[in-house]
Amino acid sequence: MNNENICSKDLIIDAENSIINLEGMQERIKELEEYMNNQTYLAMHKHDIWQGSRDYYYTYLPDPVKGRILLKKKSKNDLTKAIIEYYKCHKSVNILFNEWLEHKLAYRLIKEPSAIRYEADYKRFIYGTDFGDTEVANVTEEMLEEFIISSIFDNELTAKAFSGLRTIIMGMFRYAKKKKYTALSITNFFGDLELSPNMFKHVVKNDEDEVFTDAEVKRISDYVKENPTIWNLAVLLAFHTGLRVGELTSLTSDDIDWQRHILLINKTEIKIKDEKTGKYTYVVSDHGKTDNSTRTVIFTDSTEWVLKAILQINPYGTYLFENENGKRIRGTTINKRLYGICKALNIKQRSIHKSRKSYATQLLDAGISDALIISQIGHSNIVTTKKHYYRNNRTLDDSKKKLECALVLG
Repeated sequence: MNNENICSKDLIIDAENSIINLEGMQERIKELEEYMNNQTYLAMHKHDIWQGSRDYYYTYLPDPVKGRILLKKKSKNDLTKAIIEYYKCHKSVNILFNEWLEHKLAYRLIKEPSAIRYEADYKRFIYGTDFGDTEVANVTEEMLEEFIISSIFDNELTAKAFSGLRTIIMGMFRYAKKKKYTALSITNFFGDLELSPNMFKHVVKNDEDEVFTDAEVKRISDYVKENPTIWNLAVLLAFHTGLRVGELTSLTSDDIDWQRHILLINKTEIKIKDEKTGKYTYVVSDHGKTDNSTRTVIFTDSTEWVLKAILQINPYGTYLFENENGKRIRGTTINKRLYGICKALNIKQRSIHKSRKSYATQLLDAGISDALIISQIGHSNIVTTKKHYYRNNRTLDDSKKKLECALVLG
């Protein structure tokens, strides 16, 4: 496509009659509009264009699942045409999602972990469906409602899982309306949408799946003291402090205030995506998971022993938890280590996050003040802690004994 000199052509004028050739003018206006539209499509393309060793020209096109797909053409002009055609013909929901997500990241409206979560939910619920391939301008409220309801039933979504899908759809179509891709008001749509609680899958979580019993915590503690490796000590510190695993693996010696028995929590491990390779990696972020994540956590005398044992193994490391090669130990590794300890002790395997719930449950059972609990945990209010973290951590026999003492029935 030759886009040169579109604006420099002289208007054709009948000098004798002083009449502008409107047909020629309208044709050139159309050419100018096409040129401007093509520039808009090219501006949407974020990948580099390069020439290969055999004189072919290459670039990548976005793909919600693979991240990117290679495009190859004999000339740069052919490649440009293919890029324009791709964005012109693919202003689909799939393309909208990529554009919306890039916008959110570019303006720091979301953090990288949120973007990764949005991508995962998009691939799970929308990519590969007819709805994902639908042109944004053609999406109707009826179509959207049908897609949402079928997604709930086909994927057996819980209310929590649906909230992730709702966030994506709400964000995309708010953005689309601002960009004038659609006239659909997603706010009004969800305001009118009627979904019964009975539509969602209800998952009953047993207490024994959510927290460790006091007896199990004691056995884990004894096991680590007998096997004080750097990985085992990380697991034990999680039980002692209730830290998120990302906060745990981001700790440095400078975060320990020995005099006041305080840990400074101001970093966390996050998962990020390399835009060029499409691969994920784990790095330490200087920002906490939430606004309440940055806090000070009081540690006890028994916790002091754990911290000193860690520093005895790794006295000069940048982070408290590093392997023999000086590489920071990731949260996923700590999670696997806890699974290994559970297997060795023949107790029910649970994730490292359950140590955090167990910690919160112990504080609540001990009658610790609400203000201190949410400060230690890093929550904004005690309601969140009690609703999602508080569980019965007693064995069945202990629970029976407690009830027996409480019920004076004769």
